[in-house]
Amino acid sequence: MKINTPKNYICPICLGNQGIESDDTLLKQADLVFRDDLVSVWINSFWIKGNEGHVIIVPNEHFENIYSAPSQVGHRLFEIQN
Repeated sequence: MKINTPKNYICPICLGNQGIESDDTLLKQADLVFRDDLVSVWINSFWIKGNEGHVIIVPNEHFENIYSAPSQVGHRLFEIQN
């Protein structure tokens, strides 16, 4: 699978999942509403016009895209939204 991530890329979601709050991530630890072994769920406090207060469901481990995630992680991402 082709990797599209730029060299030295710092993933802001991974920083948030690691508990880091900085200018490099828009996630605040107070916005974490659920976490298990596979996924974390955040209420996004960085408002995007027309999409205020949306939920972000992300794997706890970094993957290039959803197609490179193991099936159990992909399944959990979809399962948790219900």
